[in-house]
Amino acid sequence: MKKRVGMIAVGVVGLLIGLLALTACDIEEVIETASNAQVRATDIQTAAFAVAGVPTLDMDTSNGSVQYTGIDGATEIAVSASLTSRGETLEEANERVGRIILHMEQDGDLIRLQYLPSEQEEDVRRYSSVSFDVTGPPLADVMAADTSNGSIIVQNVEGMLDLNTSNGMIRVVDFRGELYADTSNGMIDVDRAEGILRLDTSNGMIEVSDVVATVDAETSNGRIEFSGELVGDTHRFATSNGPILLRVSPAASLSIEARTSNASISSNLPLVGSTRGASWDAELNPPAAAHVELRTSNGNIRIEGR
Repeated sequence: MKKRVGMIAVGVVGLLIGLLALTACDIEEVIETASNAQVRATDIQTAAFAVAGVPTLDMDTSNGSVQYTGIDGATEIAVSASLTSRGETLEEANERVGRIILHMEQDGDLIRLQYLPSEQEEDVRRYSSVSFDVTGPPLADVMAADTSNGSIIVQNVEGMLDLNTSNGMIRVVDFRGELYADTSNGMIDVDRAEGILRLDTSNGMIEVSDVVATVDAETSNGRIEFSGELVGDTHRFATSNGPILLRVSPAASLSIEARTSNASISSNLPLVGSTRGASWDAELNPPAAAHVELRTSNGNIRIEGR
């Protein structure tokens, strides 16, 4: 395992009044001064794990982000973990970051990256966070990521993803497989995907574009936008206090059940059936090959061609 240390001290005094950057060997130190200073120390730890088969990843942290990027031809999992603590002085922050308990372990093709608040001393748990930046093979048996107060970003992966956070966004790009994404107070963004998408958030929007998938997407207090091809028998898009925009090919064969309140439903596609008011039951190119449910309140529903 290789190790690099960086120490960062941060303070706020209305306007930033100072920045000092020093570099020596593998140590990088930046100190900003202010009244009522809060000082931050960061320790960067790295690890690499060779994998012979299809890896399984379990990434668990708190108050930090998780990012995984699949690299074609990669034969190892490379990890950069950012351990951060705050204190009243640089010495206190650095001493606290040194007490963070972090697991970066391998058991065959299973890789575990874990920062568990339950294992930390009370002051470490209160003032610390860990973020993971990981690269490795695009193919994964199962990839699980769990955090709070942090984002999750996954790029160029094939397999099963189970992504959970709160107060953070989830973004998945260039994915093939089965995706379960759950957050609160954050958006979910899926771009260029094939497979099964189960997306759930609150107080955040859901945006799905350029996909070929079976979709179940639900949020509250947020809009939903979908653009792509719906495959499979049943699809659902549900929100409250937000609009829904569904973009599909004019050649798609769908039955559409759309419901809203205090708002309207509209379409530029040649739908047949009941298409008046705030409750539609219609078909596109019957007989329909798949069913789509669109439900919201206090939000418009728009169905259009792409």
